[in-house]
This record gives sequence, structure tokens and C-alpha cells, in this order.
Amino acid sequence: MAASLLDRIGPHAPVASGSSLSINNSDTSNTRNRPPRKRKRGQHNTDEGGQVWLTPWVNNIGMTEYESVTQRLHDEITAFVTYVGLTSQEEYMREQVRALVHRILRNRFRRSEVNVFGSAAQGLSLPGGDVDIVLSLPHADSRSELKTSLFQLAAMLKRTGVASDVEVRHQARIPIISFQTVPELCTLRFDIGVNNEDGLKALPIVEKYMQDHPVLKPLMLVLKSFLSRRGLSSASNGGINSFVLLCMVVSFIQLNPLNRPREDFTDFMQRETLGVLLLGFFEYYGSRFPYLTSYISITEGRLLPKPSAPWISHPTTDRLVIQSPLDPERDCAKAASRIEQVKEAFREAKGILERITLPLRSNNHLGLIIGLKQEVTASLFLR
Repeated sequence: MAASLLDRIGPHAPVASGSSLSINNSDTSNTRNRPPRKRKRGQHNTDEGGQVWLTPWVNNIGMTEYESVTQRLHDEITAFVTYVGLTSQEEYMREQVRALVHRILRNRFRRSEVNVFGSAAQGLSLPGGDVDIVLSLPHADSRSELKTSLFQLAAMLKRTGVASDVEVRHQARIPIISFQTVPELCTLRFDIGVNNEDGLKALPIVEKYMQDHPVLKPLMLVLKSFLSRRGLSSASNGGINSFVLLCMVVSFIQLNPLNRPREDFTDFMQRETLGVLLLGFFEYYGSRFPYLTSYISITEGRLLPKPSAPWISHPTTDRLVIQSPLDPERDCAKAASRIEQVKEAFREAKGILERITLPLRSNNHLGLIIGLKQEVTASLFLR
């Protein structure tokens, strides 16, 4: 069916995006040989609400002798990052679907530009994550005419069989169309924002930080999964979105607040320090970060006093404040109203992981704090 849908729309067009950065095979290997990647159901954990979280990546690592718990945690993080990465077949299918959506958009808005941005463009998306697209309309009509066009586009997505359920949020500051493709087209979720200039401007900035700090990717993927499991990964409900989280991780690397050797960040695969760094991140932002007095500036690579920034609306509160690298007079963490819950989650995770002792009684420790839903892992097995 996927081929017939593609044929119905016409020849596909390439979709512009940022660089898709990934950890290659040499990066994910250390002194212990790893078995070939498998896709099994794996173990699971159940949270207090009864939600089952699967941890299939543990099938990719065996039980060997470890010098420390953090060394084992490093192996589990590496296995997780490898597992959630797209296979070549998945990447091909996703590209075909993105190209199909691109074709539909260009058919409706012939003078438009279509670009992928966000996590999907930078190789930071998790299975089941959204694909963010910027639809640039340089000669956009009035708001009412734009509304009409968006609803017409929604109807076209349904009519062509690409999506069965489409939501149009035309009253948002940046009008958005959200939809999920049909199962025959990989069941991908798309958010199409109209004239979202910030999304495009962020692409080279994120790419530069990822090139400068390769450790960003594994830490980001684990932390995104951690926040998602707790419903704290979206700015729409007061959580920490991907861009804010990236700024937090970048600042953690820049400042090295726990005084780790710099090699722990730069040679993290050889030194097997991902577990140490994850615990350090939880400790720093869970207990040590001066939320009341300081704000983050990754542009300057330091913390600055809140009273020195007139653009901070409430400088005497303990809210998380991050100077946007896109606009120095804007707080890109302003929507993170549930920061106290985030801090508590970080402290709890650190406590859970620090209670693990040698000799290890389990081969699944990262799964105590992160996991994948069954409906998400099911799509990984069907190929």
C-alpha cells in the first residue's frame, strides 16, 4: 500500500534537513566485544501507574565482570543508544514518507519551502518521536486565508490516504498541523509549523554543539527517554522540551560542575564514563544548580546572575532560566513551570542508580529509570 500511495502523489522530492549525527560502530565499541544487535522483546519494568516499560536493549549485552556499577551503566547506555538508532531500512522508509509529505505540501503551497528540523533532523529522536517540519510561506496570505489553506491541506492528507486523523491548530502563535501517518506508512507523527523561523535558526546551532561535544547525543537520548517516561518532556504541559534539555546538557559539559577530568567528556567511550556523567547530571540539576540566583548562558559558556538580566520577568523565583542562543533577550525555558517535579525526578533517579551495588544481581539497571512502551517497540519488530 505504501508504494501505491507514493505513486498516487507522484515522484518524491528530497526533504531538506540538518545533519543526522550518529554514533558509529567504532564509537560504540570498547575493550569488551559486543554481540550483534538483536531485536527481542527484552525485559520490562512496571511503574506505579501500571504502565509496562520494555527494555529490549539489554539483550545486546552480556553479564561480565565489572569494576564498578557506573561501568555497567555505561554499557547499558551504549546499548540503549544503539538500539534506538534507526536501521538503514527504517531510515529509508522514513525518508520515503517524509518525501511523500513534502510532495503534498508543495502541491498545495507551490511557492513554499519545506524543511525538517528538531530532533529528527539531528539524530536525536526516539522511536515514536515526532517529525518536526517547517513550512515556509514567504508570501503568506491573511490569517483567515491561511486558516482556510491549512484545513484544505488537512483534507488533502486524509484524501490521499496518508493520515486518518489530522489536527489543525490555526490559532497558535505558529500555526501547526499535527497528524499521524497510517500504519502502512510507518505510523509516523508529524508536526508542521508554518513560518517557524526559530526552528530553522536552531539547526546550525545544535549541529555545532553536537560536533563540538559528541557526548551530547547519548546523554540527550537517555535523558529524553527519562523525561518522556514521566510526562515531563513537553513544554505544552510545563516540562522540559528537547531544545531546553540540550541547553542544560551543553551547560553541564561547559561548566563541568563536579570537576570531572575533561577526558570523561571527550573520550567517554574509551574511559566508559557515560554512567558517571549521567549520575553527575542528575546530581547537578537535581540538587546543586543555583536556580534562585543564576541563569544559563551556553553562548557565553557560564552562569550569570538573574538580577543582571532585565529580560527575566521574575528574577527572584527559583524557576529555571536559560538565555536563548537564538535571542539573547528571551528565556527559552520560560514554559518549564514543572521544574520542581523535574528536579525531584532527577534526585530520585540518582538515588535509584546509586543503590545498585556489586556484585550485580541483575543485567538491567538503566531500565529502572527509562523504557519504551510496547506499542513503540512493536513497530521496531515489524520489518
